[in-house]
Amino acid sequence: IIQGSREALRRFIETSHEDDDFFLIGFNNRAKLIQDFTTSPDQVLGRLVLVKPGGMTALYDAVYLGVEKVQQGRHQRRALLIISDGEENSSRYSEGELRRLMKEAGVQVYAIKIGGPWSYGTNVLSSLAELTGGRSFVPFYDHGLSMLDICTRIALELRHQYSIGFYPTDARAPVASHRVQVKITAPKGLGRLSLTYKDRYASFNQEAVKPAR
Repeated sequence: IIQGSREALRRFIETSHEDDDFFLIGFNNRAKLIQDFTTSPDQVLGRLVLVKPGGMTALYDAVYLGVEKVQQGRHQRRALLIISDGEENSSRYSEGELRRLMKEAGVQVYAIKIGGPWSYGTNVLSSLAELTGGRSFVPFYDHGLSMLDICTRIALELRHQYSIGFYPTDARAPVASHRVQVKITAPKGLGRLSLTYKDRYASFNQEAVKPAR
């Protein structure tokens, strides 16, 4: 698994923009920053040998640390790639705490589920990715794609995404968030298209949703 992840990460980094920054977090019973921000693929891949699978799994702590870390990056567009079996049994942070952070972080999450689709972990990773407008994949079970194929696809998606801005019609309404729906009309002959996007954004009108004292 580690060797396959190493090759997939190399493909992901090589397909990304040359000015992109990367960091690496490893986790078993606890999450740890293994490689700080770098533009060097060799630095990231060289540190991957320090990732030792086994024992308990602090998935939520690792994603929480990853989201906080990527927010410190110098680029406006930020993404987090998770490669995991999706199991969770050792985190200090709860799922609710993690989801609250992710809702407002502006970090797009992609996940690759290793070990096949037959576990609760598949739903965990899918839920976290969809919350941020990202996607999750299971190698060989999603259209027969290998981990290398998936990492290539994710890197290309991140390089070719559209950014759409909007102003809510009820900007002053006392709500904590606004739901967004995006629709596309495919040109004739292009076939069926699918959309992946974050469908809820925090309200800027925070004063309106504070509890009365």
